Amino acid sequence: MKSITKKLVALGASFALVASPFASMTVEASADPIAKKLQSVNSSGAVAKQSINNSLSNKDKTKNFSDDTIIVKYSKPLTVNDHKKAGGTVIQQVSGLKYVAIKVKDKKKLQQTIKNYQKNSKVMSVQLSPIYKQTGTIDPKISEQYVHAQLNTAKAQKLAGKNQVKVAVIDTGINRSHPELKGSIISSTNIIDPMNPAVTDIHGTHVAGIIAAKKDNGIGGYGVNPNAKILSFDVFGGDIWTFDYTIANAILEAVDEGAKVINMSLGGSMPSDLLKEAVDKAIDRGVVVVAAAGNDGMNLPSYPASYEGVIGVGSVNKDKKLSEFSTYGASTDIVAPGEDIYAPYYDVKKGSTFERLSGTSMASPVVAGAAALLLSKHPKLTPAEVEYVLEKTATDLGEKGFDTKYGNGLVNLTGALTYDVKKIPTIVKQTWGQKEIINNAETITAPAEVNDSLTKPSEQKWVKLSVEKGEYIQASLIGNAFYDYKMSIHFYGDNQQQLTDINDVKEGKVEGKLIKAPFSGTVAIGVKDVNGSYDDSSRKQSSYTLKVDKLTSLPEDEATLEAPIAISSLPFTQNNLVFTGEEGEDDFFHFTSKEAQLMKFDISGIPGVDVSAHVYEKDQLFPPAIEGEGQPATEMPQMETVVDEIPPLYSSNTGRVGESETLIFNTEADKEYYIKVTNKPTYYEVAASDFVFESIGNTEAAPSALPYSVKLEGKIVPEDEDQYAGGIEFEEESKFIEYLATIAKPYEIASTLNGYLQNTGDQDWYKLNPTATGIYQFNLPTPTANVPAVNLYEVIEGKDEEGKPYTYLAPVASNEEFSWYSWTALMANKITTGLKANKTYYMAVSPNWSVNQIPYEGYSISSKLLINNPGDKYEENDLPEQAKDLPAKGVEANFAMPNDVDTYYFTAKQTATYGVNFVRTQPTAALKNKYGEELLAPIYGEIVITEDVNKNRKLDENEYERSSYIWNYTALGMTTGSFKAKKNQSYFVSTLGMTESGSGISLLPYKLTIDAVNRKDEDAGSKVKNNTPSKPIALKKKNSKSYAATAYLNTGYQNGDTDWFTYKATKTEQATVTLNAGAEIDGIIEVYKNGKRVAKSDYYGQGDKEILSLKLTKGTYYIKVRDSKGHASFDPYTLSLKLK
Repeated sequence: MKSITKKLVALGASFALVASPFASMTVEASADPIAKKLQSVNSSGAVAKQSINNSLSNKDKTKNFSDDTIIVKYSKPLTVNDHKKAGGTVIQQVSGLKYVAIKVKDKKKLQQTIKNYQKNSKVMSVQLSPIYKQTGTIDPKISEQYVHAQLNTAKAQKLAGKNQVKVAVIDTGINRSHPELKGSIISSTNIIDPMNPAVTDIHGTHVAGIIAAKKDNGIGGYGVNPNAKILSFDVFGGDIWTFDYTIANAILEAVDEGAKVINMSLGGSMPSDLLKEAVDKAIDRGVVVVAAAGNDGMNLPSYPASYEGVIGVGSVNKDKKLSEFSTYGASTDIVAPGEDIYAPYYDVKKGSTFERLSGTSMASPVVAGAAALLLSKHPKLTPAEVEYVLEKTATDLGEKGFDTKYGNGLVNLTGALTYDVKKIPTIVKQTWGQKEIINNAETITAPAEVNDSLTKPSEQKWVKLSVEKGEYIQASLIGNAFYDYKMSIHFYGDNQQQLTDINDVKEGKVEGKLIKAPFSGTVAIGVKDVNGSYDDSSRKQSSYTLKVDKLTSLPEDEATLEAPIAISSLPFTQNNLVFTGEEGEDDFFHFTSKEAQLMKFDISGIPGVDVSAHVYEKDQLFPPAIEGEGQPATEMPQMETVVDEIPPLYSSNTGRVGESETLIFNTEADKEYYIKVTNKPTYYEVAASDFVFESIGNTEAAPSALPYSVKLEGKIVPEDEDQYAGGIEFEEESKFIEYLATIAKPYEIASTLNGYLQNTGDQDWYKLNPTATGIYQFNLPTPTANVPAVNLYEVIEGKDEEGKPYTYLAPVASNEEFSWYSWTALMANKITTGLKANKTYYMAVSPNWSVNQIPYEGYSISSKLLINNPGDKYEENDLPEQAKDLPAKGVEANFAMPNDVDTYYFTAKQTATYGVNFVRTQPTAALKNKYGEELLAPIYGEIVITEDVNKNRKLDENEYERSSYIWNYTALGMTTGSFKAKKNQSYFVSTLGMTESGSGISLLPYKLTIDAVNRKDEDAGSKVKNNTPSKPIALKKKNSKSYAATAYLNTGYQNGDTDWFTYKATKTEQATVTLNAGAEIDGIIEVYKNGKRVAKSDYYGQGDKEILSLKLTKGTYYIKVRDSKGHASFDPYTLSLKLK
């Protein structure tokens, strides 16, 4: 889910989310490159080798700044053509200061867009737009709270016990004065700055409200366990990141303060021994620990959720489908509602209110609340027993039984509270020390292969054998793809022991360990599911194979630099190689390349070992000695310790522990090469994801007695398809396009092309000229590994304000999907995009920059037309001179093409303030059947209103600054705003589309209307004295129990319009007053009697109904309605009063 709509506020993928948000960075148009931040940004105007395809290095991107917005200072206003040519879209004009805010059309081309603006003589400077943000942004609320209906919470609460349970919320600070939480928060601690109060914040308030919001108080909804008491620990201190030591301190304090449940709606990608020990201590002290699984939408570990004993919680939506953002994997124990969750909220300006947020941050407190309910009934349950009951009673979702997407299923509140805790297996309560392990272990004789399964919760299986000091134990463990197993190797001797746990890989991978016996005695090898998972069905899916061998000695290194393994012919295969050196080992291979070839070197995976491959030319390792006087030159080999410091020609370490490695490289004819395979830590070419998945401190080489194999093959690839010469620089982009026209190979839609990238610096260019406007799909069936980057560009032609022609390449589509979590580019094998007939496009095929390798088997690309002419009836209307007249009733249109801009022409019928209303429609069943959901992605609109001063239907240079911008869109797809217009004056209305689709297109229609706002005040002339209006609006009787009236909050009032209504109560009665306004209104209701305010409702946010329950006595009541910010309403609102 794109961040534009799902504002995921679980605090993580990392504890430290962004850098200080108050930095700034400016690039003068004539300045040097942005030091250490931007690559190759210069003012020369040269289009460098990689300028079209390569964006900022993602490692150099910083969260201090927006990654798609820049600020341009100009000396003369920039034209529409200037912006289109540069690759930007105006989102805000600051005319008085000669600044304009620009959204980059393709944020992967941020660097190129900056360069484009720098080359413009009107531009004085280009500035990245700094980010100033809080922990998370939000989605507006929707009308119903589905969590309780989905989980049958009300029934579960009736089944709960009377014991009050303390739940620690380790998060941001909580709004302690919120009416839904007041009195429920028994302590609040600022862990970072204990002398000061916790910093009240959005996230912690929402999380606490999900757990313990009050019930039956007439305000908002209610929590999973309203009787729970909250211990609040602020570990962020007003910042948007925190660290392991801070969280660990909070855990320890929570334990000391008597917490029985800890909720941590936070997470990071890196494990921490400190944090793990704090979690272990909490569990040992009887505290249930619950944590959010993460919001990366991938199978990735997140901590603390991935720690043993922690209940990791994923998110589902109201349809019980896994949320698109929910991180999954074997450590996801259970799922709960986490999407569009309505709960108490803290607004910096408004204070206490309610909102809907999405994230596993919202799912985790649901499970924490469930644990608190269970403990209220059974307070003596241990953390393991609580986890067992919650998982045992969960409603199965996804594949039958436990799976890595939904874990054990959806938390079932009533099922948990009706479960007979006497049926909890005794194994859940069992502790495992040396005595229990030795007594329960099966005796084996090495070599041994043990096939078994785990059929009970938290079950452990052990084997044992005798061992002499100095002998070696080689063990490996492989299990079912759904389960993450841990292998333990324990040496027991006379009054001594050595305990080692091995859990280097995720589910479905092989654990491995070679370990030397430190003393004589018994070695016990155990298998346990890290998450306590099991399968007690007849299928016994939680099965594994444990292999154990005992060795008295290890083989010596068989392939040194001085005596490498010779490769005399290709293809070459060598088996039964081992890494047994305790300090790490290098195996060398030597060959001579008779021809220039593309080579592929494969290394099989070794359980427990991280291998890498490196290629050197002979002269690097055996440099010729300098001739001395009377002495001939000789070759002297480098020592292996020195070799480790020599940068190789090619290197690969993209695989992780236990995984295979493949290195693709080029050779020259008649040259000698050495290949080094090593298990030592290497920093030449490390996959960015390694810094996420592997501990930075783990720098030791892992030996193994398990064999590995290598294979080297080579082939002569065809000549370069386009003879693209990447080293040429072009002063103007138009010159580069002219160059492309001479070298790019023509490609016809619906045909298949096959090609090879010659090296990691190569690009292949193809020229496309579609004959039909439509939605096209490009497929890359080959390769399956090292998928190249494919980018499509449209050639844009036009004239500047001086009438000079220009051309530039506008990005259209790409298969690059960057993962901020793993810092890698995920290259998709499919691109869906829109292309126009009779336009020229170029397609560039480039190496995957994140792995810096090319596909050995080449690539194959095919295409087809999916939908012909999908645009609306107003196309073509991208440019002001193409603007179509805006009908009085508005338009219904779509954003069917990439970079689509719909421009309309509006003429004011009267001098007035006009309201602009953009609303996306809901996908109908007919549209879904016609296009499929992928092409009906949610859309958002930004509106630019520009006065056509001379009414020539052209946007002249002097009109550029006469624009107003309406971009305050909501996540529900509504954009509202207004502008002042004079009678008979005309305006360009440009609608800029944004979509939640990576393709940038959506066939979901939108509606756009412009109309004069209401100026007729319903209670005009009313005088208010002592909170009593002279001309109030009467609530009209609908039936015996219902009264209502409609009105506008009118424009033209300096502090906003206020409307007064009246109702006369004839007896004592209970009433509910509801204000139902549009999405643009944050309404406030105040009720007065005899000049005194008797009730007020300002609990709910913008676009949400204000609902106020109160007891009326006989007499006249006046009801005051206003917007919290003084906003006027676009549509009429309804104020209703219902009697019970």
